Amino acid sequence: IMTPPREANILAGITRELLIKNFSKSFEIAEEPCHIDLLAEANVVFLTSSTKGIMPINEIEGNNYIFSKDHPIFMDLKNQFDKFLETAF
Repeated sequence: IMTPPREANILAGITRELLIKNFSKSFEIAEEPCHIDLLAEANVVFLTSSTKGIMPINEIEGNNYIFSKDHPIFMDLKNQFDKFLETAF
């Protein structure tokens, strides 16, 4: 799992920080620059949101992509995160 580093002028959101802090032992999470070309080659691209949790996306800068929303790593992360939220708060 890749996420841009905080220095990349991103919003260092609460949900992103929860993922990094609580799931870096279960998943390999790298904070690296994520160029648009790299995203286009990904199996799945998702965003994190305090109101929506983990949500797959299918459009980047007006270009539609078909990402695998059923990708096993994404589904495992989403399921674990949903369970975490149910028990953490």
